[in-house]
Amino acid sequence: LFSDGTAKEVTEESTFESETPAVASVSNSPPRGIVTALTSGSSRLSATYGGRTATTTMTATPAVLTSLRFEPATSSLAAGTSGAYLLRA
Repeated sequence: LFSDGTAKEVTEESTFESETPAVASVSNSPPRGIVTALTSGSSRLSATYGGRTATTTMTATPAVLTSLRFEPATSSLAAGTSGAYLLRA
Protein backbone atom coordinates (compact mmCIF):
# COMPACT_ATOMS: atom_id res chain seq x y z
CA LEU A 1 0.00 0.00 0.00
CA PHE A 2 1.17 3.50 -0.74
CA SER A 3 1.21 6.46 1.64
CA ASP A 4 -1.79 7.99 -0.18
CA GLY A 5 -3.90 4.88 0.54
CA THR A 6 -3.76 3.47 -2.98
CA ALA A 7 -2.80 -0.06 -3.90
CA LYS A 8 -1.15 -1.39 -7.06
CA GLU A 9 -0.68 -4.98 -8.25
CA VAL A 10 3.12 -5.43 -8.49
CA THR A 11 3.57 -9.21 -8.84
CA GLU A 12 5.50 -9.08 -12.13
CA GLU A 13 7.83 -6.40 -10.76
CA SER A 14 8.65 -8.23 -7.52
CA THR A 15 11.27 -10.77 -6.47
CA PHE A 16 10.08 -13.95 -4.75
CA GLU A 17 11.87 -16.43 -2.51
CA SER A 18 11.08 -19.66 -0.68
CA GLU A 19 12.87 -20.17 2.63
CA THR A 20 12.62 -23.95 2.14
CA PRO A 21 13.07 -24.64 -1.59
CA ALA A 22 12.88 -28.40 -1.02
CA VAL A 23 9.25 -27.91 0.09
CA ALA A 24 8.14 -25.13 -2.25
CA SER A 25 9.56 -23.31 -5.23
CA VAL A 26 8.37 -19.89 -6.36
CA SER A 27 8.91 -18.46 -9.84
CA ASN A 28 10.84 -15.28 -10.57
CA SER A 29 10.28 -15.44 -14.31
CA PRO A 30 6.96 -14.62 -15.97
CA PRO A 31 4.54 -15.43 -14.63
CA ARG A 32 6.14 -14.50 -11.32
CA GLY A 33 4.84 -15.65 -7.96
CA ILE A 34 3.72 -19.14 -9.03
CA VAL A 35 4.30 -21.44 -6.06
CA THR A 36 4.85 -25.16 -6.61
CA ALA A 37 4.54 -27.51 -3.63
CA LEU A 38 7.31 -30.10 -4.03
CA THR A 39 6.83 -32.19 -0.90
CA SER A 40 4.90 -32.12 2.36
CA GLY A 41 5.94 -29.45 4.83
CA SER A 42 5.90 -25.72 5.39
CA SER A 43 7.89 -22.90 3.87
CA ARG A 44 8.04 -19.19 4.51
CA LEU A 45 7.63 -17.25 1.25
CA SER A 46 8.79 -13.70 0.73
CA ALA A 47 8.26 -11.11 -1.97
CA THR A 48 10.23 -7.89 -2.34
CA TYR A 49 9.19 -4.74 -4.19
CA GLY A 50 10.44 -1.19 -3.85
CA GLY A 51 12.75 -2.07 -0.98
CA ARG A 52 9.91 -3.56 1.09
CA THR A 53 9.35 -7.24 1.84
CA ALA A 54 6.16 -9.15 2.60
CA THR A 55 6.13 -12.69 3.98
CA THR A 56 3.64 -15.50 4.32
CA THR A 57 3.77 -19.16 5.25
CA MET A 58 2.45 -21.92 3.02
CA THR A 59 1.86 -25.52 3.99
CA ALA A 60 1.97 -28.40 1.52
CA THR A 61 0.03 -31.51 2.47
CA PRO A 62 0.10 -34.94 0.83
CA ALA A 63 -2.66 -35.81 -1.58
CA VAL A 64 -5.31 -38.06 0.01
CA LEU A 65 -7.00 -40.90 -1.86
CA THR A 66 -10.63 -39.89 -2.34
CA SER A 67 -11.94 -42.41 -4.86
CA LEU A 68 -11.24 -45.28 -7.22
CA ARG A 69 -12.68 -45.88 -10.68
CA PHE A 70 -12.67 -48.59 -13.30
CA GLU A 71 -11.68 -47.82 -16.89
CA PRO A 72 -13.67 -48.41 -18.94
CA ALA A 73 -16.52 -47.44 -16.63
CA THR A 74 -18.89 -49.84 -18.40
CA SER A 75 -18.39 -52.56 -20.97
CA SER A 76 -19.86 -55.79 -22.20
CA LEU A 77 -18.09 -59.02 -23.04
CA ALA A 78 -19.30 -61.93 -25.08
CA ALA A 79 -19.54 -65.14 -23.08
CA GLY A 80 -16.25 -67.01 -23.15
CA THR A 81 -14.12 -63.91 -23.92
CA SER A 82 -11.85 -61.79 -21.75
CA GLY A 83 -11.36 -58.06 -21.36
CA ALA A 84 -8.97 -55.79 -19.54
CA TYR A 85 -9.92 -53.17 -16.98
CA LEU A 86 -7.74 -50.52 -15.42
CA LEU A 87 -8.20 -49.26 -11.89
CA ARG A 88 -7.44 -45.58 -11.41
CA ALA A 89 -6.76 -44.05 -8.02
